[in-house]
Amino acid sequence: MRRISVALVSLCLSCGRLPLPQEGEPPGIEPVDPGGSTGQPPLTLERVPPALPAPGVESRPAQRADWPPLQESLPSYALNISQANLDLLEINIKRRDFEVPAQFLFGGRTWNVSVRYRGRHTRYLPKKSWQVNFPDGDLFFGKRSLELLAEWKDGGILTEKLWYDLYAASGVRAPSVRYVNLELNGKFYGVFTEIQAVKKEFLRTHGFHHDGDIYRCGMYDCELRELPQQRWMQPWAKRTNERAPWDGLWAFLAEVNRSPQGDFRARLERVLEVEAYLRFMAVDEFIAMYATGDSRSFLVYDPGTGKWAYVPWDLNNAVSLYNRTNSINQGTKHDRPLKDFTPWDPRVYSLAIGRRIDDPEMTPTWSVLATRVLEDEGLRSRYVAILRELLDTRFRVEEMGPRIDRMRSLIKDDLLRDPWIDQAFAERSPDFLKRYVTARRDWMLAHLGEIERHNDSRLLIDRVGLDASGAPFVQLYNPTSAPQSLAGLYLSFDLRHPKQSAAPALSVPPGDFVAVRPPLSFMADRPEVGLFDASGTSPLDLLYPGPLSAGQAYGRSPRGAESFMPYGGP
Repeated sequence: MRRISVALVSLCLSCGRLPLPQEGEPPGIEPVDPGGSTGQPPLTLERVPPALPAPGVESRPAQRADWPPLQESLPSYALNISQANLDLLEINIKRRDFEVPAQFLFGGRTWNVSVRYRGRHTRYLPKKSWQVNFPDGDLFFGKRSLELLAEWKDGGILTEKLWYDLYAASGVRAPSVRYVNLELNGKFYGVFTEIQAVKKEFLRTHGFHHDGDIYRCGMYDCELRELPQQRWMQPWAKRTNERAPWDGLWAFLAEVNRSPQGDFRARLERVLEVEAYLRFMAVDEFIAMYATGDSRSFLVYDPGTGKWAYVPWDLNNAVSLYNRTNSINQGTKHDRPLKDFTPWDPRVYSLAIGRRIDDPEMTPTWSVLATRVLEDEGLRSRYVAILRELLDTRFRVEEMGPRIDRMRSLIKDDLLRDPWIDQAFAERSPDFLKRYVTARRDWMLAHLGEIERHNDSRLLIDRVGLDASGAPFVQLYNPTSAPQSLAGLYLSFDLRHPKQSAAPALSVPPGDFVAVRPPLSFMADRPEVGLFDASGTSPLDLLYPGPLSAGQAYGRSPRGAESFMPYGGP
């Protein structure tokens, strides 16, 4: 077969920056010093990651999950906060760690606590969400803190709890949630969703080893990408074993980012609860998350199994929310595209463009892990099977409708006296959610083939490598029966900059390939290659070859297949 070698013209784009504030949030965020004053340990990219766990520890078999039991009544909490301290909370509202002393009352007992507003943009809404922190010597039934979500935007205060319960019912170890009533300074303040904090108690109640490590990804991140972070991203935080080294996290992220494509599935099975993660992805698609990168979700390492688990957070970012700031007759937004928070998600590009008002170098962001799951034939097949299973079981109005009705019945009387509730929205919220469930399920079934046919591209990255002099090359293969033009397409060695280099205006013959030499350099430790469409918002193909040295190449075997191997050169 014929080989064509062409020098490409570099087309560098300026990408990256601070995101726009969320609705109701003042513009700008506090500056962050990654790895410095934030306390986040630095990562040396050149170092060799620690060895993988010993072979033989397989993913836990999926157990038949069920809906969490629905409570029969609402506990009543009370907070007493002096007016002076309430005023201080308002004066310092931009300081997300600012707290004041208070008293917390429940069941005839009183605790001296500290409280703060919680949330980024929700702290500016009329009904405040609260974090209540208990002293070390006087915990609240083993809990160091309570997370009380006001849910002011949710027309019926049903959505977020329903989605957390759906995660649990679908086989994901998600935080437990329940409804509570809150009294503030002797007056009824409203119905709240109490969400379980992802701390030590979470490990105990969800079957993790008691000494597990809990990490929380930084705001505007959750990409599961190695350091350094981009300047608009906030650092990771550690919730347990805070004084211990972070080497385990860095080693896990190295596996996600550096594993050669053909080895990725086997290596991932050894370090991640894969079944649970695929189930997370399925529910994430169903509820249509809006900005997963803003969610500050969690990674939990279980030393008992040697595996990591992904724990979702911040589900009020789902577009399925019945948002009271929109029309009462709002549509269900059920047609949110599949492949959420990956390079094939149109939202990641539009979000980056919008946020360039604050930082002109803002790049699109997505999950490396979810992206690589879609790129692996075996994992993608398992993912589709899980989607079909859940679409046949959990994701049905016959299954979820009764749950929605029971939740509404549970809180209906208390919502009538909640001073913050728009009762017209509250009345209509069950019907809205049922319509969403039906419409989203139908839409997903109609579009599931987009995931099944994920790698049916007209052009594939067949092989990448470095020649004897260390110069990079890429071979592009045409698996179709007609010639395919490269004109208007882009090659990138940094996937967050899709239009990094213009492809030559060549035609690739059917069943053949061309070799091109873009004026780019691989990232030394975690090379990645993308072929993007003319808009730069949809990859035709991606390839993660793993670290390469001069004279080494990596690619498909045979050409065009979804199996891979190393080669000695071009």
